[in-house]
Amino acid sequence: MIFEIIEIIQVFIVFQCALFSLYLFTTSSGKSLSNNLMGIFLIVLGLQMSLLTLLDTGNIYVYRFALSIRFVFGPILYFYVRSITEKEYKLTYTSTIHLIPFLMMLTVLNMNASINRVFLLFIVNFSAIVYLFASYLKINQYQAVIKQIRSSYSAISLAWLQQLVSLLTVALIINFINNTLYNEAFWPLEVMILVETLVLFLLVNVMVFKGLKHPNLFSGISSEDNQIIEDSREKYATSPLKSEDLQNYRSQLEHLMHTECTYLNPELTLSDVADMLSISSRELSQVINTQFDKNFSEYINHYRIERALKIFNESDDSKMTVLEVLYEVGFNSKSSFYNAFKKYTNMTPKEYRANLNPT
Repeated sequence: MIFEIIEIIQVFIVFQCALFSLYLFTTSSGKSLSNNLMGIFLIVLGLQMSLLTLLDTGNIYVYRFALSIRFVFGPILYFYVRSITEKEYKLTYTSTIHLIPFLMMLTVLNMNASINRVFLLFIVNFSAIVYLFASYLKINQYQAVIKQIRSSYSAISLAWLQQLVSLLTVALIINFINNTLYNEAFWPLEVMILVETLVLFLLVNVMVFKGLKHPNLFSGISSEDNQIIEDSREKYATSPLKSEDLQNYRSQLEHLMHTECTYLNPELTLSDVADMLSISSRELSQVINTQFDKNFSEYINHYRIERALKIFNESDDSKMTVLEVLYEVGFNSKSSFYNAFKKYTNMTPKEYRANLNPT
């Protein structure tokens, strides 16, 4: 019964992969390179799932190809992550180097070389884990940069992509356990295969329902943006900006925030403010980092929360909602507002209002 359920889910995954990869290859929305890479990933995943359903036939060539194609998952996902997080990213001829392990494995297996099965599975899964780890680091780097250059970033934080990487890692670990450490005394094989299949099913749906919405929200970070995060406090020591320059820019920045209330713009970016002050983005980032000990997002959100507190303290409107306030002060996400508010006050907005009006 369980194996029948597994087969149904596998067929459904194959159908999903085929349908949505076709959509990605034909749609004009979003970044075409990102769409194509996600489509390729789904095709490879669907092909892998199709091969799994054929393993019972005992065909040795099916097994060899199913094992070899796993070398493709890691590189394609890594390419996809880079296409999302980097503005200038393009595939080049050198990118094909990442596919050499797949071709080598396919060649070695078809030469009927005698290789330990557990060792093969370890190499395949280890290769994928390396690429997943590299992808995770790339996402973390991207998140660090956007906090320095954008005031609102929850919609483009790529948290869903982190979830995808985590799900794929879990699926690989379960697969390796099933194929190398399986012991009927500890867990039924069909249950473990069902869990692995359900994780893959969830992974496909994360890619489809999250990935299709987000690639066109932000076109990635440029090399100039990335340089901002690389300018650590130590590197600021060689900056041409003198102490009096930093103090002067600090005063101009605070004057701009208090008089123009620039922070009310939910789409405000570091470059927007830098243009208003007639300085470079890197110089403004240095001012905020060294003079306020904050990144750009934290600095702007500080003013937004201060304004929200003022509204809560001075308003007599009992019908005013938290949602109305967060939009009024420049936030465009409830989760971002709640996180920033709690970080600043150690309370949620509702808790803060309750303390103002105890019953």
